[in-house]
Amino acid sequence: MDTILFTTYHSMYCNQENSDCLNTSQTIYFTCKSGWRLEDNSCVDIDECANLTDYCNWANSDCVNTNGSYYCTCKPGWRLNNNSCVDVNECNELAKYCNFTNSDCKNTNGSYKCTCKSGWILENNSCVDVNECIELAKYCNLTNSDCRNTNGSYNCTCKSGWILENNSCVDVNECNELAKYCNLTNSDCMNINGSYNCTCKTGWILENNSCVDINECNELAKYCNLNNSDCENTNGSYNCNCKSGWISENSSCVDVNECNELEKYCNLTNSDCENTNGSYNCTCKSGWILENNSCVDVNECNELEKYCNLTNSDCENTNGSYNCTCKSGWILENNSCNDVDECAELNEYCSLTSSYCVNTNGSYNCICKSGWKSESNSCVDINECDSLIDVCYATNKVCVNSIGSYYCYEGEWSTWSECSETCGYGYKYSILNAQFNSQQEAKQSLPCMNTKCSVDGNWSNWTTYESCSNSCGICFTRQERYCNNPAPADGGHDCFGNNVQYSENNTLCRVNGDWTQWSSWSLCSQPCHGGVKIRYRSCTNPVPKYGGLPCNGNNADEVTCISDKCKNVKVNFGIIFTDVDYIEQFVNPSDEVYNPLEDKIKTAIQNLYNKFNKTVLLNLMLNSIKNVKDYQTKP
Repeated sequence: MDTILFTTYHSMYCNQENSDCLNTSQTIYFTCKSGWRLEDNSCVDIDECANLTDYCNWANSDCVNTNGSYYCTCKPGWRLNNNSCVDVNECNELAKYCNFTNSDCKNTNGSYKCTCKSGWILENNSCVDVNECIELAKYCNLTNSDCRNTNGSYNCTCKSGWILENNSCVDVNECNELAKYCNLTNSDCMNINGSYNCTCKTGWILENNSCVDINECNELAKYCNLNNSDCENTNGSYNCNCKSGWISENSSCVDVNECNELEKYCNLTNSDCENTNGSYNCTCKSGWILENNSCVDVNECNELEKYCNLTNSDCENTNGSYNCTCKSGWILENNSCNDVDECAELNEYCSLTSSYCVNTNGSYNCICKSGWKSESNSCVDINECDSLIDVCYATNKVCVNSIGSYYCYEGEWSTWSECSETCGYGYKYSILNAQFNSQQEAKQSLPCMNTKCSVDGNWSNWTTYESCSNSCGICFTRQERYCNNPAPADGGHDCFGNNVQYSENNTLCRVNGDWTQWSSWSLCSQPCHGGVKIRYRSCTNPVPKYGGLPCNGNNADEVTCISDKCKNVKVNFGIIFTDVDYIEQFVNPSDEVYNPLEDKIKTAIQNLYNKFNKTVLLNLMLNSIKNVKDYQTKP
């Protein structure tokens, strides 16, 4: 709002239309109303539409200026909704906006579009049917077919013998449905365009609309004329087979020598084979017998009385023979099995201390001596004094055991001694007071127990806990042990020392090398006809250090270029030979002296390319050979 200040003597100016006047004690303020601005001491209308974004910022709207104000309206095809211009969907009122029969309505921002449906075309403001059959090559490219137009579409129907596939008429292969189209057994079906033919297979002949087998064996001289052979008719063919024992060689049946292929014809190990005309005989060797066309071992031990008649002997069958051996505890002497007296070699057979050996037929027994008993394959002393029966039954007689026997003595037992252990389990003893001769002191014992022994505690092994699993960097190691090996008990002392300790480890980490990215491929080493291109990389990402592993692989990669075939290129050369004198005959290519000079020129050009490891194929065409003196005097 613009404001102008007037003195009290100029109140006559405060009478402008569309203005307001503010009177104060000393001054009068003259201001224009909203929508007007002061211009040349007059209030003029502000055109808000000149700056649309400040006053009317609806998308798709128009601004209309009025005296002292303005208003916003939506453009055609748009309507006001929630203080915003939104698109009018004319297609919702199809009859009003787009009333073509067989047409589609497509709404657009602020408008709409009417198009005819597929198969219809706009003519004279109406959608009419497209007759696709008029443009058969465009709509229905169906050779061997008929086209029928329909409203908005068309139908393509294939002729008899053809079928519609992928909008095209393709030949019906009736041979795929042989039972439907060509139902002759043992016949071949040949498909043709739009139809088919049925013919009998080789070895079959058509009779009464059926394929019947040809019996080739009825014409044996024509089809099968081998001696010692049989003709076998088969469906559609025949077989000439040599008879059993004969084989086909050079169009003749010759005798098979089965003995040459013993494993095939006569799988008789330990046998002899005898060949005959058309057959063979297999006979088994001694000790073998024929069973199921194979030589099997004769088990002589099944007829022991015939083959092995020694008393107390065993028969062992072997391949083709047998062995007779004496049983354990018997030995062969004078073709008879005699008993072995094991007791004659007591140290070998009966090694029990305090025992004696008793020989038996084919064996022996070890018997403990008197005063000893057999226990756990050993003779142990019998403590007769532990027997329930008092072996020393005389008055005041005391039984004292001895090795292998016992003694009865007259005497008294002393009082019991102190327990052998001050804590835990032990024994107390009583000594026999008697006059006797003995190799050991006679005493008796009883178990006894004092109070439990105190146990001092002892540490277990250290258990280690690491703060990190890596083998490098800074790691804190914690070790712990426990007072349980054993734990203190019954007043024993605890373990002395700390149960936890810490340590620090700082090790440089190994850095394994890794490859950088591959460089770009180099140019091909040959512009054409083969060559290679190369790319490189380096083991610096990172560089291996502190014992780290180097990179695995190669730092260079080479591939064959896929280059074009070399083109023929015309090159103009000027060559000066300082060792050749010019003669007039060089001008004539048909002259004999011309050819050696031409070969020398070719060699000179090839040597030039060989310096750069290049090989060229020359098709030399000499335009002129002239004296160098005619062109220059310099060497």
